[in-house]
Amino acid sequence: VLVIKVQPGSVADQAGLIGTEIGPGGQIIPGDLILSLDGKTIGSVSDLFSRLDDYIVGDQVSLDILRQGQEIQINMRLQAGS
Repeated sequence: VLVIKVQPGSVADQAGLIGTEIGPGGQIIPGDLILSLDGKTIGSVSDLFSRLDDYIVGDQVSLDILRQGQEIQINMRLQAGS
């Protein structure tokens, strides 16, 4: 799942997730790509929401993401959406 936008000041922002941006000349610069949540593969937005249903606000989760060709792991505590 491609990260489109990260709300400034959010837990995602504090954890270091990077959203998609528009670069010079209108070039699209893809953000992070979420590969898995706590080791469970994420293949679609539906997968992500379904997996998140297993957690509550305040739970600690681990995301495996792809950033500029490198897989990295980000840990974050879930917060309520706005």
